[in-house]
Amino acid sequence: GGRTFITERLKRHYSLLASSVFQEQSIRQIFKTIVEHFFQPFDDSVKNQVSNLISGTIFIFDKALAELLPTPPKSHYLFNLRDIWKVFLGLCVLRAKTSNDSTVVVRCWCHEVQRVFGDRLISKEDLSWMKEQMDFAVTTIFKMGILDIFERERLIFGSF
Repeated sequence: GGRTFITERLKRHYSLLASSVFQEQSIRQIFKTIVEHFFQPFDDSVKNQVSNLISGTIFIFDKALAELLPTPPKSHYLFNLRDIWKVFLGLCVLRAKTSNDSTVVVRCWCHEVQRVFGDRLISKEDLSWMKEQMDFAVTTIFKMGILDIFERERLIFGSF
């Protein structure tokens, strides 16, 4: 019951951890430091996209938090800071020798966003929502044409 005595010997194995939600500026600064360091060997056209990569990822993340709420059939629609990290972790697979073009980097970003966020989506409405958000990010944040990025039906990146 509720009056069970818990000994100090048992309590010593537990600890309390509390954290607050990061402000957007803190998230931007964390990922800006990481991504700028990674893209140092790349051309300036790629380095100039760093702030757009961060803005686009935070935009998708914030929209997913606000609009893709968990429900009983969609209980896995839970998003956290780790999802932003997974997008940038996927971008860190790129190499300056083979992917030294801003279009290729944005394509990889789109691939990673679809992999991290889009692979969880189960309904056609949610998948079309993701497509709309990606199109908006490409045209508004990256200021690129949708057909330039999605020139083929699927974006596939891999390291073999």
